[in-house]
Amino acid sequence: KLIITENNINDIVHHFDHPQKLSYTLIYRYLNWFYNELYSLKKKILVLILPYPYDDYKTIDNMHKCLCMKFGFNLIDMQKFYEENELVEFGRRIDALHQQATIICELGKNILKNIDEYQMPKNLDFKNDNPVFKICTPKDMILLSGNLEEKLIQNSVFSEKTYKINNKVRLGFKDEFKDYFIVGIHSWNQDGNIKSKNFTEYCMNYSSIILQNKTSKFSKEAAFLNQFIEVQKAFLIDEKTCIKLNDEKLTYTEFHGHVITWAETAKCFDHFDLIAFFLAKNEGNFYEENIDFKAFALEHFELAKEYDFNHLIPNIKLYKEIIDEYCAFMDLAKLTPLQNEIKALQDKINILNTEKHNLQNSYEVKEKELKLANLSEDIKLKKLHIKKLEKDLGLKLSKLEPIIVIENYKTNSAKARIKNHLHYKLGQAMIRNSKSLFGYIRMPFVLSYIKDEHKKEQKAYKEALKANANLALAPLESYEDYKEALKIKEYLSYRLGEALVKAYKTWYKGGFVKFLFRDLIKINKEFKKKKNLKL
Repeated sequence: KLIITENNINDIVHHFDHPQKLSYTLIYRYLNWFYNELYSLKKKILVLILPYPYDDYKTIDNMHKCLCMKFGFNLIDMQKFYEENELVEFGRRIDALHQQATIICELGKNILKNIDEYQMPKNLDFKNDNPVFKICTPKDMILLSGNLEEKLIQNSVFSEKTYKINNKVRLGFKDEFKDYFIVGIHSWNQDGNIKSKNFTEYCMNYSSIILQNKTSKFSKEAAFLNQFIEVQKAFLIDEKTCIKLNDEKLTYTEFHGHVITWAETAKCFDHFDLIAFFLAKNEGNFYEENIDFKAFALEHFELAKEYDFNHLIPNIKLYKEIIDEYCAFMDLAKLTPLQNEIKALQDKINILNTEKHNLQNSYEVKEKELKLANLSEDIKLKKLHIKKLEKDLGLKLSKLEPIIVIENYKTNSAKARIKNHLHYKLGQAMIRNSKSLFGYIRMPFVLSYIKDEHKKEQKAYKEALKANANLALAPLESYEDYKEALKIKEYLSYRLGEALVKAYKTWYKGGFVKFLFRDLIKINKEFKKKKNLKL
């Protein structure tokens, strides 16, 4: 008879899974227990070491090689074979964790053909110093409260009896299990409401139970899968030990790679379908020696030729060459029509882009013509407004100096932005119109006009932003002339306009009186003192 075992991939996955991070110390203990039990069977043992998709695997692979050498187990090291034949990339192409089915199938055939060639384990002066192991089902335990619901669950591979732990069920351990450590928990959670066939979603649905003895209390979680979950904490069964559902919402401290409790969409159910506990007696070898696992990864373990069965690995290098040669030809054959299709589509895109550009240009021309027409109408209205003012005031305003001086500021200038502030425009108008008697007469009308026009501009800007957010102006701080622009706020024109706006807002409190008899005088004095300030 031949026993075939392969578990280096699972060991590595559980160690490098970030939430779980099963320690090398525990993996080393479990592998020693496992290999000791295998040796005690006195059967031919064949160990498979499969290629791992990532580079940090040597410590765990070396644990397996070391134990194979110790006991005289037969070995097929595919990781070594892939490295020697430069096949690592090929092995990771399709499914990094599982080799291609055809390769594994051929390997299986070769293993069976050579079943008489494998060696028996070494004849050692060996005493199995493992702890005594026991499997304890809820039926073997004391039912402290509630009722146990037993259910048989089967699929194409497994058939297990499960026992539902709900919020009323509490279990204790009989005296025969005292002084045993709980090493692992076997569960198979079931719920008819979970319809997803996605593995990750199954892992995000989980149940939780509490393990409690005289000195400690913690929770363990299991997903809605047939799972064996290791207990990393040293948990010894005593007379106070009990098991119950985690209805206290106790925070979990020991993660498992296939129980994704940390996900935002994870869901904890109100029952735990337990199969059994795996126990180890608090006697025997627990392999607690201090090992430098970094150094262990660098050691070289070479099996004797009679135990090395790497020659059974199929000619994967030939497979790769055939596949690559075929793909090189077929990829080109498949690529040519696709490239032609892409070129045809690109030509269509270019034509459409040209049409779009022409339409945009046409639209922009029409938009400019419309704006000019609107400006022309606006000028006519303003002329009519001026005539009305002339009639009302009995003055010929058209002969007076310009009411407003419009400057063509750069759009990429912070100075232009600040000079477009209402404060600055009002102050400029006040200064320009204070140079003559007529200026003083028309000043209220000019200021009112500027205020109304500024309000219209702001309204138009807000409406444009609603239609197209990309029209938003950049922050003032982003302009190169920002620091220079800040100085404008100290100009006399800006200070006057600022004071006028403030007076307008507080007119009912005598704001205009304060402006005329206090603020104007104060600002004027400050300006005369600081001769370097501009108008």
